[in-house]
Amino acid sequence: MTTDLGEGGMAIQLAHRPKNLGSVALQFSLPGSEDTIACSGQVAWENPGRQLGLRFVDLAPEIRDRLKAWLESHAPEFEQDDPPAPSKLTDLSLGGCYLETGSPFPLRTRIILSMQVAGQPLRAEAVVLVMHPDLGMGVEFTQATDQQRDHVEKFIHALTNSNGVLPEILVEPEGLETTEPVSVPPLRSGPEDPLLELFRRRAELTPEAFQSELRKQRNPAPKIAAHKASV
Repeated sequence: MTTDLGEGGMAIQLAHRPKNLGSVALQFSLPGSEDTIACSGQVAWENPGRQLGLRFVDLAPEIRDRLKAWLESHAPEFEQDDPPAPSKLTDLSLGGCYLETGSPFPLRTRIILSMQVAGQPLRAEAVVLVMHPDLGMGVEFTQATDQQRDHVEKFIHALTNSNGVLPEILVEPEGLETTEPVSVPPLRSGPEDPLLELFRRRAELTPEAFQSELRKQRNPAPKIAAHKASV
């Protein structure tokens, strides 16, 4: 049963939750219209009440125009999809980052991070590994392809060379991940990514303990430097 409909997707109520969530085939008719709309969809979110949010994929331009016209005529208060949500970057590594936001996305949500640096748009794909309601979320960068790795490299380079002035990062969902994200390969002699390791230990930590661990990583204990005497 459809519970909500928009230009970019719909919410449906299921009698039974399917075993595998991912891409789905959609076919529906608009009330008062004889035309049938058929397209692919991706699961963008899910709640415990067997309700799913589906994002339309490969919707033909003429069908999208027809859907928009129907929505505007049947719902005067109709608005386009919500814009990407702004987030504040607090922690960054080669494999992921933590973003402060009042509206974090559910676990396993695929997201797009975007920002403007010197007038140049940059974006990177990621997957939510840890989520704290009303606080924020930890995400792992998706680096399964050369293009994704290139996007992540440029994204990180821009952030680490921002001279302390971090640009606003916008986040929007792209679907629900059904497989484990691909991590950045560690250097042969280098340590594991401590930020990602913290994300993966999320089940053991309360939100308060997690935030405490984040602060410890930002401010590590000072190390005693060894100095050689010169003669």
